[in-house]
Amino acid sequence: MKTKYIFGASLPRSGTKLYTYALSANKKIMMASNPNIELFKFLKKENSEIFKKRKKLKNLKTNYMMEDYYGSYKKSDMLQHILRSNLNIKFKENIKEFRNKSYIRSKREIKDLSLHMKKISGKTFKELFEDQIKIIKKRSKNDPQWLGFSESWVIEFFPAIARSFPDAKFLINIRDPRATIYANQNVRKKSKIAQILSYSRHFRKQIALANSYLKSKHLKNRIHIFTYESLIFYPKKTIKRICKFLDVRFDSKSTQYKNIYDFQNKENFKGASISLIPLSNFDKKRTYFWKQNINDNILKYIEFLCYHELKACGYKLFNNLETLLTKNKKKIKESFKKDLLRKVNWRSDSGNPKKEIRFEFSRHTKKKVTKTKDIKKYFINDDFYKIKLKNKKINTFHFLKDYNKALNEI
Repeated sequence: MKTKYIFGASLPRSGTKLYTYALSANKKIMMASNPNIELFKFLKKENSEIFKKRKKLKNLKTNYMMEDYYGSYKKSDMLQHILRSNLNIKFKENIKEFRNKSYIRSKREIKDLSLHMKKISGKTFKELFEDQIKIIKKRSKNDPQWLGFSESWVIEFFPAIARSFPDAKFLINIRDPRATIYANQNVRKKSKIAQILSYSRHFRKQIALANSYLKSKHLKNRIHIFTYESLIFYPKKTIKRICKFLDVRFDSKSTQYKNIYDFQNKENFKGASISLIPLSNFDKKRTYFWKQNINDNILKYIEFLCYHELKACGYKLFNNLETLLTKNKKKIKESFKKDLLRKVNWRSDSGNPKKEIRFEFSRHTKKKVTKTKDIKKYFINDDFYKIKLKNKKINTFHFLKDYNKALNEI
């Protein structure tokens, strides 16, 4: 049987290692976790250059940064360009620089394969993706039916990948941003701390695009969405659904920690939690530990930023939007200023606190957005804006009832 490609998208601290390693316990599947963000950074840079040239935008700064695409008409237009693209783009950058950056990055996430990253090659981005997957295949002792990887921040590139690999399938892993942001803000390596606003916007981007992909011409019936919480509360049910989606037989090894192998460290998987305590099972407490420890002002700030997306996913909210916009307005603005003025290693905002605060409040207070370009600026796409207006839920298999119940009891 011909091997097919599988690609995943998630955000940091969302259980990417757990789900890719769990699926890889099935001999029919081999997935790597975050093997090479540089592949997407270089692809984004090249797309930016093409977009700049086509639109004749002399003042547009092109860079390798993964964008969130909120708050700017130019960014919205660039996102539309990326969503219409494919991988048949010539690689024009310095291949030695790309290999070196890929090698350095790989030592963090796939150090067992890092030496191979020094030789990654391809004349086009499609060829580079294929070579990346060939490197990942070196982990497998079998001939897997599905082969690929999951990467963070990169969900906007799914349509391009789908056009270039018509047989590929896609997974989107969602996790409560209050948990992931709490975990990110408390990592031991302070250099990994992200700006809360930027992280929140990337979560919003993930939800808006995930929802639109379910109806997309190139991704419809080729995409499966699940949540980290469903994986932890119902591992067998969640992984069975993924196996059904991939048309492979479920293997119970995927739900047994003793059979989940950490390829990078060459040992049984012990988890990647901010806690130093190794994991030995699908520990439900790890999903809601944030609720016991998070600062109340930070909780309000995150729910203010992600209110519509949290609601659309079915996550329990602890603050009413009207209260956040009135009684808590001062505290929200204080949290905003602290977040935007502090030095962090990663951010994707404009760097202008007044502009960002004004934009985020107007996103909530505008009664109705009518112009398409404004809908994209505030909500990424029309599909998600309609969900927001009608208070609907996105069509996903997420099983959040018990998770929400656990949150409510804390």
